[in-house]
Amino acid sequence: MDGDGNPSNVIGIANVTVGGLNVVVNSSGAAFSGSGASGIGDLNYNTDAFRAFTLLHEFAHTLAIPGFYPEGGAPNQSALEDKNNAQILSHCSKTLAGFKN
Repeated sequence: MDGDGNPSNVIGIANVTVGGLNVVVNSSGAAFSGSGASGIGDLNYNTDAFRAFTLLHEFAHTLAIPGFYPEGGAPNQSALEDKNNAQILSHCSKTLAGFKN
């Protein structure tokens, strides 16, 4: 937890109301300050590729892409995140390849 009581491991979140914003990215999270393998495909934390992946993932929630599961607070959240991550890696591989990893 951070100093405000928020989970510090959150990288991004979508579909919440925070000052009128739809997508929030934690600039202290792994997308900007982590290191090493993320465990998502071959993406490494704190790289342009991982940041692009994070934005694509959160935009997919916001845009309600068919087959992309809401995951926040679900009892099987980890499994849903894995399915969603696999979809981003599969459908956005060419886009992600354009970013430094």
